[in-house]
Amino acid sequence: TQRFEVERAWSDAWTSFFGLDNRLAWAHVSLNLPDFYNPGGVANPVSTGKQQRVDVRATSHNLGGYWNNDLRFDESWSLKAGLRYDYFASIREGNIGPRAALKRNFSPYRLLRLASGVYYQPPSEQQTSEEVGNPDLRAPRALHLAMTYEEDLRRGASNGW
Repeated sequence: TQRFEVERAWSDAWTSFFGLDNRLAWAHVSLNLPDFYNPGGVANPVSTGKQQRVDVRATSHNLGGYWNNDLRFDESWSLKAGLRYDYFASIREGNIGPRAALKRNFSPYRLLRLASGVYYQPPSEQQTSEEVGNPDLRAPRALHLAMTYEEDLRRGASNGW
């Protein structure tokens, strides 16, 4: 994966980040699958009978672009808001995912963060294979919501315990 990012400070309280991601991958997946078909109508899934060998070879190219903004309201509160666009060439699909995080600093060593966003991930090569998968499969969408508490127990020291 290659990433290119540019940072632009619009003011002391507002900084933007513009970036591009480029991922190119090759996959070779070999599968030995049991053949469950039985002309008599009763199949035995634990049988050592016939197997079907499937070789999936694929190339995937994923492109992404993002725009993130850090807005600092004061020493205690900040907001990170952004958009990400992902294009998955293997399924010819593009998606936009908004993201946001609200951060509250209680001290230089303690903070609380609430973050949410929409994320997309392309299906794997074997999932979209015509032999064993579904070539019409789309990228699943997930809504993430996280609340984290962070504390620096070293209080900024760099020499460990």
